Amino acid sequence: MRVDLLSLDSTIVFDACAAVPLLSTYLASLVITYSIAQLPKINSSALPTSHMPPFSRPFAFRIKQARYVRGSSTEADTRCGPEFLWRPSDSGSFLPENESNWWIWDPGWHQPYHGLQRLRPRNDYEVSAYRPYKSCTIIWAPERQHYLHIPIDRTTTDQEDHVWRRLSFGYDEHRPHIAVIGHSRESEWLKDPGPEKWFPKLLPIAYQAQEYSTSFCGLAGELSILVGLTALSTTPEESLRALDQSFRPDPRSTLFQPHDCAESPKREKRIIVVEIAHDPGMISADQLADWEQGRYGAIFN
Repeated sequence: MRVDLLSLDSTIVFDACAAVPLLSTYLASLVITYSIAQLPKINSSALPTSHMPPFSRPFAFRIKQARYVRGSSTEADTRCGPEFLWRPSDSGSFLPENESNWWIWDPGWHQPYHGLQRLRPRNDYEVSAYRPYKSCTIIWAPERQHYLHIPIDRTTTDQEDHVWRRLSFGYDEHRPHIAVIGHSRESEWLKDPGPEKWFPKLLPIAYQAQEYSTSFCGLAGELSILVGLTALSTTPEESLRALDQSFRPDPRSTLFQPHDCAESPKREKRIIVVEIAHDPGMISADQLADWEQGRYGAIFN
């Protein structure tokens, strides 16, 4: 007896004794196609609703530890603003140290890599496919217990017109419960309290809400900053493990998971550079910016 099975492209004719394994393969392909179809669409004009899985796409990052060397002996570092903040001098140099490889945060990765669940090195295709997106330099300033930020890699780029600023938060009237962390935004502290899940790990008390509220905020913002804050929450040696444990270890949830790595010494000045890259075939620069701005919901809750 012979049986006809219709595929997408042609009619496959086969012996009945071979029907079971081939039919299983065909059904499995349908399941995979269906699963892919359930992923949230990347469409800024039709943003995901509350019943859809939280948005996520792979991105690449690289972290450099750096040190600051003051410039001319006649040009002092500056202390300015209402809080008398320390800022590096324009002529100072930032020297790279201990640069990591490029790593991919991949929500679809299910094969552990040396104990890491969501992080993996770039493969040969991704080396050429990924494009630079953003970079920044972050300084932990222990004398004021806050972070300074500049949206460039200061180990390779002159400061020019860029200005060092405290990290700050912006808000969208349509998503007032999401704090968007970035450079030169409207508020230097949260409007609603940051929850115990992520606030103590990522930010010092100086950034906490100034008024009591019964509701907590979610967090979105520039990926280079979020990656940098997570890396700075522990020692340089454990930064990858901290990121793997805390940055959306379960892609189905935005709940921040505190890592179990050693805490970074808060009395020591630390400087890191974070670079972010993306694969335009997976997510465009505009769509990545929408994710950062909280238009797909909070990155962390």
